[in-house]
Amino acid sequence: MSLIRRLRSAVKGRYQRYIVRRHYGVENPDVIQLPGSERQIHIDPADPRAWKILAMAPLFGRIARNQTYWQQACSQLAPSLGLDIGLNFGECLFSTEYSPQTELHGFEANPRLRHFVTKSRADHPAWRQMHLHFGLVSDMPADEATFYIDKRWSGGSTAIAGLKPQDSDRFELVKVPVLTVDNALASTRASRPGGSMVFKIDVEGYEFRVLQGMRKTLEAPRWAIGLIEFDTAMLKKAGESLEEYFEFLRQRFTIHAFLKGNRATPAPATWAEFSRVFRKPEFHTDLLLTAGEPDDRVLSFLKDWTTGGTAGQRRAA
Repeated sequence: MSLIRRLRSAVKGRYQRYIVRRHYGVENPDVIQLPGSERQIHIDPADPRAWKILAMAPLFGRIARNQTYWQQACSQLAPSLGLDIGLNFGECLFSTEYSPQTELHGFEANPRLRHFVTKSRADHPAWRQMHLHFGLVSDMPADEATFYIDKRWSGGSTAIAGLKPQDSDRFELVKVPVLTVDNALASTRASRPGGSMVFKIDVEGYEFRVLQGMRKTLEAPRWAIGLIEFDTAMLKKAGESLEEYFEFLRQRFTIHAFLKGNRATPAPATWAEFSRVFRKPEFHTDLLLTAGEPDDRVLSFLKDWTTGGTAGQRRAA
């Protein structure tokens, strides 16, 4: 990095810290206000991700897509079931108000975040509707698995071994229980047919396994809508076949992908066509998925979030 770029970066960093300090009274807050919400959450003030994405970025008008999606989908659609898989500090789950009929489940594998998530749940007025599950979400339950906590960036914690071999000392190895969504929800009213579901999955390459472990949950509702992270490099490191994964999604959902801007585009019908859209061997995007029989509210939501002619396409769950 050139001297000029280093100076610019230093000035920018000092200005960002000044803005955070002016807003919160301290440079590293442990409680932050969620953007577009009256809610606050507890965060680890020593976590660089929490500081950058949750404390600093919203003060400059930068809000993660999954937060906006979650707030709008849950408030506008009032689903009977909401699933936040990959909670991190709960910036999605705790960010909005809920219908009294919405049953909520949050899943987080990183045991270091449990303290903060539990405190934020206790502060939310809908806490009785919220059920927290701590463990690695996958396709099959198991007693335990190795989980790698990223000590420098909580969002980089993963179950994938050897993710950054050149920087292995940044990860702390812990053992965590392994669960599936279907098992976690088996005894709840949310597993009954006929409801509606909003979900979000961001689990660092384990998205396919999560979806495989929630087949029954996906089959139950009249309609379901979800936002999932799709990172080809992470998925391959997790041992997944991208072609098989895309076909799994195509058979169950209408797929829209975010290419540019804030509206998702209908995805092509095959993996070969879809991958060519990005014009590079590795890419990262979000997918907006819909299944079942969307009602008028869902179609209106999709109209705001998608572009192209298939927003109203209906696919069996």
